[in-house]
Order: sequence, then C-alpha cells, then structure tokens
Amino acid sequence: VEDDTLTVKFVLEVRPDGDYESQPLGNAAEVPEPTLSRDTQALLEHGRLSDVQFSVQGELIHAHSQVLCSRSEVFEKQLTVGMQESVSKVIVIEDCDVVTFKAFLQFLYTDSLPDVKELVAETSSMDGSPPLSQMQALLAVSHKYQVTRLQRWCEWKLCQQLSTSEVCGLLCQAHLLQAKQLENACLSYMRDHMSQVLKLPAYAELIKKWPQIGMKVSLFTAGVSETEAAEAMGALAGPDSLLALATK
Repeated sequence: VEDDTLTVKFVLEVRPDGDYESQPLGNAAEVPEPTLSRDTQALLEHGRLSDVQFSVQGELIHAHSQVLCSRSEVFEKQLTVGMQESVSKVIVIEDCDVVTFKAFLQFLYTDSLPDVKELVAETSSMDGSPPLSQMQALLAVSHKYQVTRLQRWCEWKLCQQLSTSEVCGLLCQAHLLQAKQLENACLSYMRDHMSQVLKLPAYAELIKKWPQIGMKVSLFTAGVSETEAAEAMGALAGPDSLLALATK
C-alpha cells in the first residue's frame, strides 16, 4: 500500500470450452435402466391381478382390461359398453393363432415390436404355415383392433417381402384391410412385373373375384393420380360396396 492506494497484480487465464478435467463425485448416484417394458411384460406372462381372459385355440391367456382399453378402442368398447365380453370377461378369438395373438398382446403391453424370426419359427413349428402368413396374420389382428403403429410396421415388413408368387394374395389383403402402404407397394410391384403377373392363375382369380382390385391395377398401371383413381373407384361402386364384397 503506497499513498493509501492498494495495487493488486494478477494473471487471468481463459481456457477453451471443455478443456478441463471433471472430478468424479465419490458418492454419485447411479440411475438404473428403465424397466417399465420388462415389468409390464412380466405382468402379462404371469397374469397377476388379471381380470380378462382370452380363449385362443383352446388356450386361456390372462390379461388386464385397463391395459387393453388404453391401447385399443375396440377392446374398450368390448369391455365397457355392455357387450357380452364386458360381463363374461372372456373374449374368444377364432380368427388368429395363439402364437400370433401372444405377439400382438406383447406389443400392447410393452410397445415393443415382435421379433419376426422368433414369431415365424414358433408358428411354423406348430402348423407348418409359410413365413409370410405369420406377418399377414399379425397385420390382420392389428387392423381388427385398430392398433395403428403395429399395423404400419406389419405393412412395412410385408413390403420388403414382395414376390411374384405372393403379390396377388398380399394385394387382396391390403385392399380388404385398407392398408394403403402395402397396397401401393403391391401395385408398384405388379406394374414393374406385369408380364409375369398376367400369367399367374392367382391374378386371373383375383380380378374375377374382386373387380375393384382389377380396376385399381388398371388405374395405377396407367399412371392415374391417386385423387383421380379414388374418384373413378367411387363412380364404379357405391359407398357400401366394399362392405358388401367383404361379406361374400
């Protein structure tokens, strides 16, 4: 201090961002990995506190109405608005095999997409059905119960497996389920392989049984826009025609 004045000298060092060493905390807490998906799957597998049963191919599967209703509006109506299932708490499944239905329930509980290889292996070992049919069955059940994310995933998987021998059956299913992604993929495949498709007995049978599908193929091959094609299809048949055809 001189003449009542304090003089301080210092050096200021500015270090670049991130140029420092972090010091580990001796008592840092470790946060466990999330377990919700695993826990809900265990709930399904063990059937704890279940209040609904599915009867599938002679096997009873225990489930929980709260989960079902929160994941599917169809289940919500079945279980809450005075339908038979809301009283008996037993839902009989007659249009789906037990392995595929379990994969469907697993998705409802965990939001995890099924292991395709495992699904195909399990179902094929039971009834000898071809691999593609398992994915088609899963598409059908996801459409029936209006589980959109699973349906779109099934469509995506089926689009990857298009072939000349399978395209007619897949197009028919896509048409009936109004699965637009799969339908457009099938139509594109047919347009690009038309010389082969026209020779198929399955194609002749398809357009004979489902005239609307034949119309869709013709319009798509001709390059008609989706809007114009929809107008043409509307002119071809009334609004209730699809339902009438589907019930034949």
